Formats: sequence, C-alpha cells, structure tokens
Amino acid sequence: MEKFISGYCRALDKGRVVTVENEDGPLTMDCAFKNCPHCQACGIAKQIAELLEKEGL
Repeated sequence: MEKFISGYCRALDKGRVVTVENEDGPLTMDCAFKNCPHCQACGIAKQIAELLEKEGL
C-alpha cells in the first residue's frame, strides 16, 4: 500500500504531502505522526489515523 496525504503541517507551518507506505515491511511515513506535538489538531494526522484504522494496522 502506498498513499499520499496532503494538508497543512503545523510543525512545519506550511502545506505538505506525506507519503504513507508499507511495501514489504513495516508501515512508514515521512512525518512525525506518532511524536508530533500537534497530532491532536492535525488534519494530516487525522487522515493517517483513519487510513491505519481502515487498513487494520
């Protein structure tokens, strides 16, 4: 699975595209989703969480 999620990143204070993938191994993403201090208010984090729930990861 490979997914691209776009939105506003509060940590970087700008728009960005985050890649989420688990090709032949563990799930990886190019943002600090699990450690981000803005995770609760982040639209990108919300989309990542929904994707993880949908995929059962």
